Formats: sequence, structure tokens, C-alpha cells
Amino acid sequence: MIKAKQGVAIILIVLVTLSFLATFTKPVFAQKEEKDKPKYQDQEEEEEEKEREVEIEKEDKEVEIESTLSKEGAPGEIENKFEVEFSVDEEVEIELKYAEEVETENIEREMELEFAVEFDSIIEFIDNDGDGLYDKGEEASVYDLDDAEFASIDYTTDVIDNVLKHIISAQTTDGIFKVTLHVAGRTLVVENNLVRPNEVKIDIIISGYNYTNENSKIALRTKIESTMETEEEKSEEDDEERVEVVSENYQGFFSWKKTALVDGMSKEVKSTAVSEDPEEGEKEFYLIYEHGDSIVHDPKIGVLGAVGMAAGVAAVMPWLIVIVAAIIATFISIGVTRYTVLRRVH
Repeated sequence: MIKAKQGVAIILIVLVTLSFLATFTKPVFAQKEEKDKPKYQDQEEEEEEKEREVEIEKEDKEVEIESTLSKEGAPGEIENKFEVEFSVDEEVEIELKYAEEVETENIEREMELEFAVEFDSIIEFIDNDGDGLYDKGEEASVYDLDDAEFASIDYTTDVIDNVLKHIISAQTTDGIFKVTLHVAGRTLVVENNLVRPNEVKIDIIISGYNYTNENSKIALRTKIESTMETEEEKSEEDDEERVEVVSENYQGFFSWKKTALVDGMSKEVKSTAVSEDPEEGEKEFYLIYEHGDSIVHDPKIGVLGAVGMAAGVAAVMPWLIVIVAAIIATFISIGVTRYTVLRRVH
């Protein structure tokens, strides 16, 4: 009887000890994750300190932007590439590619993310149901950007706080639609917007649209495309909304301010839910602007970072400890019971 009680006491002690370890293991791993994050994940802190190398290749209707950051030393060699292809040749498209190569003594891996945002058409619509959003059948006129004629892409640079900013602009020959990209190798404030090296600030300008109704609104049909296995989700923050594109390793985004300048006045920008185009099999949504001769809006496209392996380990480890504790406790219980029975037999 005494031995049995001792066995129960041992089991309780083991369970309490292992539960204590499980409780405090997660913070330890979380601290390690934060410590290693600049080395193994999205390099955001590193990019704040070191300017990325930006290269621009320009053609008449297409521009390729490549931004790279390399680091050698402990614990190994890391290189990530942030690439943007902007084209107005057959469609108005901004394609983002992000790849990271990590090579250490124990780890060698490559991760990537690829998706594109296309501005398909400008739709003038009459908000018949008063919900402030565009619904199929409310069209008053359509300006198809795929069929629009664009002038040659313009490329200039500017220096802000000793950092070179690259400015790429494309405009239709009739002046109705203009897109401008702002890219830099370090974090900059561009027109009151914080722009990081793994982001591109976009200016969308709709000017002099030929309205057919003075009470109409404008919907900008926007598509999200990816050849990778991704999930598209819409999220909302205080001053902006965004569509998140999540692959196995990375999380990209296309975001926009909740307000736009319409004839110099700040007006609310609404957006529809992300839906699948049944004809083309692509994801689409609409940005809604108030009626005006001049509409200026500020979206961004970029990548948030990698899904860290350490985070997964940190989350799973406490549960593993609890499971191991249960197994150990079971074996101890069996051993104590067997010992007690044998003592009684002898």
C-alpha cells in the first residue's frame, strides 16, 4: 500500500514537472525565433539597416525591377530577391516575385512567392440599390484598359534622405488612366506613405473620364493572378484594406488606402469581396471611387515575409512535451503497479 502511494506521488511529481516545462518552453522558442528572424525569414530588420541593390531594365512598354540583398557570415549565407515586372503592352499588369535562398551548415532551402495584379477596366456604373458597390448589370460605360493605347513608359529617379528612389510611370495616350510605381532600396516616406524595400507604392490616377451620367460612380476592376498554389483573403486595418496572397512559405499583399483624392477632396474608397471570375478562373474585386474629374489613389504591392519554421516548432513543442509526459507517466504507473503486485505475491 505504501509503495502504491509512493508510485502515485512519483507520477504526480513527473506530471507537474513536465507541465511546468511545457509552460515555459514556448516563450524560450519564441525568443529564439525573434532572434533568428532577420537571418531566416523576411529580413525586414536587416533591410532597414542595409540598402538593397536595385537594378532597372526598361523597354518601351515594360520595366523589370530587381532588388537584392545578400549577407554572408554567421550563421551562413542568405540572399533574397524582390522582383517586379510592370507591363502595359497587352494588359496593365504588375507581377511580383520574391525568392529567398538560405545556406548554412545545417540548412539549405529556397522559398518563393509569385503573383500578379492586373488593372483590367474602368467601369462607370449607376448605384441602383444604393449599397455604394458595383453590381453586374449597373454598367453605364466601360473603358477597357486591355484595349487602351499607352505611351512609352517613363523612368526617372529622385534622391530622398540620401536614398535613390526609382519612379516608373505609364499613361494612356488620351490621358484618362495613369499608373506610377515608386521603388527604393531602403525604407522611405513617399507622399506621407511609409514604403519598405519589399514594397512598391502605386499611384493610380483617373483623369478626364467621359461620364455618361453625372450621378454615376467608378469601379476599377482588379484581378489577382498566380500560377502557384495560393489562398487569397481580404483583410482590413484602420486606414487601409488589402488582399493577402498566401503560399506555402510567404505572404504577399496588394493593399490600398480607404480614401482617395477626388477633385482634391478626400473621399471614401469602397471595395467588393474577392470573387472568382467564372469565365477566366481568376480572382477579382472592384475598387469603388466617387464621381469626379480627377481621382488619385495610393495602393501598394509587396511581400510580408516567410512562414518561419521556428514558429511552428515553438507552437508544437509544448504539446509534444505533454504527450511525452503522458507516455512516461503511463510507463511509471505500469511499473509501480507491477512492482506492487510482485511484492504482494512474494
